[in-house]
Amino acid sequence: MYNTPVAFQKLRRIFGVLLMILSLATLTWGLRSGDYLLQTTDLAPSDLALSAAGQPTGSVSTSGTNALAPGPRTLALSYPTSLRLGDAGTLRLTVGLPPLEPGSGQTNNNPTSPDIYGSYNLVLQSHLDLPGMAHTPTGEVSQALPPDKPVVFIWYLRPNAPGVFSGKVWLHLRFVPRATAQEKRILLAAQQIDVQVITLMGMSGSQARLFGSLGLVLGGFLALDGVVSWGFEQLVKRKKGQET
Repeated sequence: MYNTPVAFQKLRRIFGVLLMILSLATLTWGLRSGDYLLQTTDLAPSDLALSAAGQPTGSVSTSGTNALAPGPRTLALSYPTSLRLGDAGTLRLTVGLPPLEPGSGQTNNNPTSPDIYGSYNLVLQSHLDLPGMAHTPTGEVSQALPPDKPVVFIWYLRPNAPGVFSGKVWLHLRFVPRATAQEKRILLAAQQIDVQVITLMGMSGSQARLFGSLGLVLGGFLALDGVVSWGFEQLVKRKKGQET
């Protein structure tokens, strides 16, 4: 004879196991790290130099005494290529020093025109242009460019809609004269970025983590309630046996 309670219990456990599997996949999607891309670019002294007349040198060599240059730099741009809806991301632009040459005995590998810092205050100015995606800070961000230390710009991204968002990270170098003279600004980089904002069946990252966690608990209760009851009964029997 067909036992309805037993069949119902089996179906409930099967449903609980399936719910646990689905919830675990949802939770894993909500917790996994985003995909980040690192782009590096080398800037030669000529890319950061002014001529003695105070004009950008472009591709003119700065090895002579007729140009003012802070020395070569390396650009490292790190940003998320994909973000879950509602989750925060970080975009980081580092203006660093070139690596040391092995056996050079130098404290840094950044030859600098001796007159540049005596004549100018050097200021890096960066701007993230990413239409459609909220980010901080907004507008131009400025930092001094020291001769022997890296400079780091950081933006925090907060997507509020799915889709692909394209933009640029702009970086300029300002030559602010210490004496009375006209300030100069040159473009160092305009790097293209593309960030894809994704969802899971319309769920944001926080919603996926919430539903995944609740689904695991509910699925475990449906699938393992018999095991828990059996374990509790065995514990009670063992305790009674010890008392007698």
